[in-house]
Amino acid sequence: QQGATCNIEFIGLTGLLAITTNDWSNNVCDAYSENSFDYALPHQLNAIGYDTYYFHSGYEWFYNRQTMIPNYGFETVKFQEDMYDLGYSNPLEEDTSGEPFVDRYDTDMIHFFNEFVDYDNPIFVNLLTYSGHGAYNQEDFDIYLNRVEEAYPDNEFDYEIINYMEKMVELDNMIGLVMDELEANGELDETLFVIYPDHFPYMLDHEVYTEHTEIEISDKELKRQTLIMYAQGMTPEVFEKPGSTVD
Repeated sequence: QQGATCNIEFIGLTGLLAITTNDWSNNVCDAYSENSFDYALPHQLNAIGYDTYYFHSGYEWFYNRQTMIPNYGFETVKFQEDMYDLGYSNPLEEDTSGEPFVDRYDTDMIHFFNEFVDYDNPIFVNLLTYSGHGAYNQEDFDIYLNRVEEAYPDNEFDYEIINYMEKMVELDNMIGLVMDELEANGELDETLFVIYPDHFPYMLDHEVYTEHTEIEISDKELKRQTLIMYAQGMTPEVFEKPGSTVD
């Protein structure tokens, strides 16, 4: 089924598979944005004393997020508009009046923690990241070109593949900053990280993607993604068996 960001968030937070059509226009944030989801994960965590936070550096109006997200049970919901209201500025838009906050840089999401998170109670923080999304021609990520070249010397990758890898460095750096933040507040050893994508990078040129991955666009394996769960001190284990929220 269509893997729009909103739909995958909905499935991940509620455990409900509610996509009724493969049409791109079908997304649950249009259909169900006014509903209340009492059994969604944030609501359940609220009930046992957690403070719940949702952060995204994109626009609040996209996918009706400003209406939909609180209905899952998130108490604190913030977007890029909230950061700019606090006086941050986007230097990519030639605004240097305040502390920099660039929506496409995942590392700048650490400012959400600085501004809004406290540690008086257990916390659940949902970060909807931005950097890994297309388009894969954003040269401002070339600051990580040396990282790609170190990992793949003498590569002959198409630039879109390189740009995708650069964006993954940005995501990785954000996770590192979050871990540093949690460690500084004595929470790292008590934290479970869950990382998953909403869809394959469909904005990559399909021919380039197929050549690089050797997965045909028509192959259902294209849609199979990786779920990562991590806690400090855990013993790594890989599970190959497919899972589903329907289970």
